Amino acid sequence: MGPQPAAVKLPSRRGSLPTGDNRECNIVLEKMPVVPQGATQKSSLPSIIKGLQKNAQALISKGWQKTPSYLHAFKQQNEETPSSKTTSKETSDSKGKLRIVVKPPVRAPMSPEAVLREFKSCLTKHELGEIRDYKEVWYWGNKANKIKTSQTQNGCYTAIINDHLAYRFQILEVIGTGYSGEVIKCLDHKTKERVAVKVFRDNSSVRRQGEAEVKILKTLRKCDKDRSANIVHIKEKFYFRQHLCITFDLFDEDLYRALKRTKKPGFSERELRKYTMDMLKCLQLLKKNNIVHGDLKTNNILVLRKDREKHVAVGDYGGSYLTTESHKPPIHTLNYVAPELLLGKRCSPAIDMWSLGCILAELHIGHLLFIGSNNLCQFRHIMEVLGVPPSNLLDKAPNRDMFFDSEGLPLQMEKITRNSTTLAKKLGSKNAEFVDFIEGCLQYNPKKRMTPEQAMHHPWITQKSKYAAAAAKSRSDAPVSSSGKKPAPPITEKMTPVQPGKA
Repeated sequence: MGPQPAAVKLPSRRGSLPTGDNRECNIVLEKMPVVPQGATQKSSLPSIIKGLQKNAQALISKGWQKTPSYLHAFKQQNEETPSSKTTSKETSDSKGKLRIVVKPPVRAPMSPEAVLREFKSCLTKHELGEIRDYKEVWYWGNKANKIKTSQTQNGCYTAIINDHLAYRFQILEVIGTGYSGEVIKCLDHKTKERVAVKVFRDNSSVRRQGEAEVKILKTLRKCDKDRSANIVHIKEKFYFRQHLCITFDLFDEDLYRALKRTKKPGFSERELRKYTMDMLKCLQLLKKNNIVHGDLKTNNILVLRKDREKHVAVGDYGGSYLTTESHKPPIHTLNYVAPELLLGKRCSPAIDMWSLGCILAELHIGHLLFIGSNNLCQFRHIMEVLGVPPSNLLDKAPNRDMFFDSEGLPLQMEKITRNSTTLAKKLGSKNAEFVDFIEGCLQYNPKKRMTPEQAMHHPWITQKSKYAAAAAKSRSDAPVSSSGKKPAPPITEKMTPVQPGKA
């Protein structure tokens, strides 16, 4: 085996930003076989410069520092080495070809002292002192139009494009806002990955809620080490200017945006079934660990690619809680809440299955299933489709008087009767098993509602129809059409609204 190729370390320019283009890199020269005269050689990379000296000048022009050892490296002749997967460029001389293999740079942070020495003018008065608290500085937002005063307004962090978070994350875009704070798309200059950073409001109650979310996220990460439960896991947690921050993997979009983007009213049944199975895997793990998500909605279901197919993962655990520590979610979204939560009763993992039913209906019809602007309106829309709830659901309900009179009749009975319909008509689906699945999610009684385990074995998921056996005889006796296909089994509609006084 011949001698190993020479490697030359190219130092970065002093004081440069810590990016992959201007920090240290390794250059290896490999001698290529001589091509016989008159022969041709096919190459995917064009010859960029003739002569070793010109290659050196080309690299120097890109910002790499000229040093004696650097130039000496280009004069060496080396034996051929095994091919490398790193970037390569070719040059030629009279003796043959040399390939310059540029290996990935070694990323290194700057010290706060170095930044203060070279880039003091890029920092605000506050940052001149703040930066000293950080051992590593990866990015300091020298291109941002920074605010000279406080960046916290009414407890919310004011994100400035191209500014930094914790002297590491470059702010690219605000991609979501909510009660707890905002979610910011960032470039992590340490890992060179784009991430989502959830920045909580600087508020004592929100901070406690955020710490509770971190606790649940760490529990889920521990329980889902193989990442098979379709959960958006926490990457890191840190504080920046009194704001709790959590980093996550960045996803392209959520189901709410995906639904708005589609040209059809909703997703295909195949997509719905696949997404439902993904969500059920998550809910199975949550239930097993006594965790309630509490705020399932299309905005919190994120789309990812796995095995060349689109799948979903469940994110945003800001409304989650442990059933051993609480009895209802700290926050929720009105259009997806279960009746027991509206009534102020104790909640269980069953409220997540109700939300799942609402999500599937929305993804099928293209809009919300129950569109209420307040609690009273929301419950009214539920009763228009599912009928008046059974009386036992109202027993010991703290908020009963908000929706029902002393006899258990809805306060808006006239509107409910006028707009009464059925779930099957509301969905407009010809698939009885799909309607039955959503019906199982939207049972008034939480104990009769499907569990994630039961849902995984539902005929709509397994595609083993429970109607097949009942309809087998009728199909065998039925005449066959000219196309050779037998008629489909009849669709049965369920959950006809309950009339007043029959609840």
